[in-house]
Amino acid sequence: MSMENVVLYYNEAAGSFRLGNEKLIQVLADYGYNVVASAIVKDEMQLLDPPDYTMIIIAGGDGSVKRICLLLVEKNIRDKKIALLPFGTANNIALHFEENIELKLEQICQKWASQDTRPFDVGLLTYGGNDFYFVESFGFGLFPSLIKTMDNIKELTLSKLSPTQELKLAIKKLYKSLFASKGTFYRIEYDNAIVEGHFLLVEIMNIKSLGPRWKIAPEASAGDGFLDIVLIPSSKKKQLVSYMKSLFKNRNTKFPFKTLKAKNIKVAAFEKNIAYHLDDTVLNSHNENVFQLCTLPSHFRFMV
Repeated sequence: MSMENVVLYYNEAAGSFRLGNEKLIQVLADYGYNVVASAIVKDEMQLLDPPDYTMIIIAGGDGSVKRICLLLVEKNIRDKKIALLPFGTANNIALHFEENIELKLEQICQKWASQDTRPFDVGLLTYGGNDFYFVESFGFGLFPSLIKTMDNIKELTLSKLSPTQELKLAIKKLYKSLFASKGTFYRIEYDNAIVEGHFLLVEIMNIKSLGPRWKIAPEASAGDGFLDIVLIPSSKKKQLVSYMKSLFKNRNTKFPFKTLKAKNIKVAAFEKNIAYHLDDTVLNSHNENVFQLCTLPSHFRFMV
């Protein structure tokens, strides 16, 4: 069997990471992947750069994938295939490519043998004269509020929950936040069109789902050079509440709001110090409240 040299990044704290590093490396070797270097994913880290490797394997959740991808963007490394072992809680990035991610490690490795890849864009936000990148989504309203709520829950409490229980808790918190939300006035310019109004949620999606596997952009491609714009008007709160109730009973309930596609987007938020998120990070605006977005088309290729 010919071996392919790979670099492995893994998150031991990921929701469903059960193997030790040595066992994981052995299983990968059994399927033809020679791990020439490996590292734990952490906040402050540098990319590994051994010679002659062709693929990067990320074993962890969405946070781990985002961290490695943003480091790759920073170093302008684009020639490596990226393969995912979805060991996190939500695994929205892996779910974008494959609805059935509840596969055994060996089954995932077998799928890689086809060498089938898909292009993957990276989102680019320009704000305050600076550029920022995102992998999943950028937005305002309900979702930044949910991230703050989940961050405030004690880590010890979350550690006692299974990934499924944590997802259910996030959905409940999202539902409760609806009743306090009044919405904000936004003006969104996209390609050659404009929409404005009061919205409970404004999300610019690169992939299909965010947070607790909330599929709000089912038509998103992540490799077509477009971003999907998701808007929930404040006037539709009752419809959103009804949808969320249905979501408790059936996670496959169809999202009832339409999405828009665009390559170039400008969002003006008419609220001081408004909270917004880049993937799983929440920030607050300062003096400027205009945000411009586009993509770096087909920046990566993901194994599927």
